[in-house]
Amino acid sequence: MIILQFVILTVAFVAAASSIALSILVTLRVKQLIDPLVEEGAFKERPPGRNFSGTQIPDHVGVADLHGRPVDFPPSDPGPWILAFQSVDCSGCKSQLPAYRQYLEAQGVPRDRVLSVIGGGTDGIELYEQLIGEYSRIIPAGDQLTVAADLGVEFWPTYMVVGPDGTVSMSHGNAAELPRLDLEQPVG
Repeated sequence: MIILQFVILTVAFVAAASSIALSILVTLRVKQLIDPLVEEGAFKERPPGRNFSGTQIPDHVGVADLHGRPVDFPPSDPGPWILAFQSVDCSGCKSQLPAYRQYLEAQGVPRDRVLSVIGGGTDGIELYEQLIGEYSRIIPAGDQLTVAADLGVEFWPTYMVVGPDGTVSMSHGNAAELPRLDLEQPVG
């Protein structure tokens, strides 16, 4: 009888210890997943950032897309155009890609009038090409393209609607907040 009680207590102790160990492992895994998001500020409300309305977009020459094809910057086609600043290191940028794609698809803005400048190096830029490359020229940011710095863009993502004269009519940090565009009427 004493042996049976000892076995039952041992099994109960092992089960309790296993439960505690499993709880610790799950807690550590959740912490490992959440820490990068907390550091990036994913759980904080994003500061409003700069309002770029009325800002003139400077011309940039020698700009090439991800495939090395020349890009008119700003686009030479008449009408409004979209300029987006995103980064391969930005979880908020990646999480907004489906909404941005849906917006671009719904608006029907010609691909040559949608410029998505992607910072953070080329590792991971394929995701942008895969999800929005059909609707946007994907432009790797780098030493040759300083438009984000020239404009003072500090938050990613930043989306801008630009009129045919190169003046920003509105900017936002959320793709879901971009306005419906009337492609027949100039924005400005």
